[in-house]
Parts: sequence; structure tokens; C-alpha cells
Amino acid sequence: MKKGEQETRKVFVPRGRKNEENFVIVSVNGNSWKIMKGVDVEVPAYVAEVLENGRMMARAARSYMELRRRGMGNLTATDVLRQVDDLLPNQYAVEEKLRWLAQAEGFVVQEVLRPCGSEGDMDLSGDHSMLVPPPYDELYRHYVESQIHYANGEMDRYNNAAAAWNSALLTYRDWYFRTHLPRQAAAALRFC
Repeated sequence: MKKGEQETRKVFVPRGRKNEENFVIVSVNGNSWKIMKGVDVEVPAYVAEVLENGRMMARAARSYMELRRRGMGNLTATDVLRQVDDLLPNQYAVEEKLRWLAQAEGFVVQEVLRPCGSEGDMDLSGDHSMLVPPPYDELYRHYVESQIHYANGEMDRYNNAAAAWNSALLTYRDWYFRTHLPRQAAAALRFC
């Protein structure tokens, strides 16, 4: 490759339905590419990477929706790790990711359940049903992703994932407290 040339790759974007556009637009750093569907197109490598990431995200979303459609209730530890691996391919062992998942479950027990007088089962085998119900169960994925980014030394990504984890945990805590804490009775005031 000569100096100044970009690495390119051939990509193929399948055709959509009859009423869909016959192209897809990809934008990276202010530059846009209009990529025809149904034919091989040569694009810069980073554009091909954007398309591949989009396909991975769509696959993970379909997997998640299938879990919900089957009505399985709460996610299992295996489901969470499958989601994480689909969205964020990584080199970490399942045991390490289960340890991170146990940390997230520990935060749920310590910060949410114990103040309300509840306890949770901390057994995190692969078929263990997580304590947090849908739609709040995304907090587990955010925590494991944040730990992966931290271990990789990707601080910007870690900060984003940690912020998503904190927001999801606080949202779940607020919902749990609203629905599980007894209402406080207040004395009525009498106005004359």
C-alpha cells in the first residue's frame, strides 16, 4: 500500500424489503458513503467496520427480543453474558465475567434490597435467574461492559458504560423503593 492510500474492503449489504431504500448511508467523522444494497462495494476499512458493528448490534437486539418474546421472566447469568459477548466481543474468560456479574448483583442486594428488608440469592451459576426484572435488567450488561472497558484501559468507554450502569441502578432503585417500601402515614391537619 502506498503512502496516503487507505485500506479498503469489499462489503455486501443484503437487499431489504420491496418498500425499503436500495442503499444505506454510513457517516464517519463528517464523511458519508452511500452504499448500494445487493452488490459488492469497495469501501474504506473503517466504513466496513461500522457496517459490521451495525450487524452485530442488530443480531444482539434480535436475540434479546427473542428472549423477551419467549416470556422467560428474569434474565439468567448466561443470557447476560451472551448479550455482552454479542455486543462487545472480548477475550475475557466466562469465570471473570461471572465475577463481575456477581459484583453487580452484590450492589443490587446491598444498595436496593437490604434497605427494604429483602435478601437475594447470590448463586451465579449459568442458569441463575438474576434479581432485577425487565426492563431494568440492562444494568447487568452495563456493569460487565464497564469492567471490560476498564480492564482494556479504554477510559472513555469505561466512563460511558459506568454512567449507564449508575443511571440504570438508580432507576431500578427508585422503582423498587416506590413499589416495595410502605407508605408513610402523615397526621391530618385541621384547618379552622
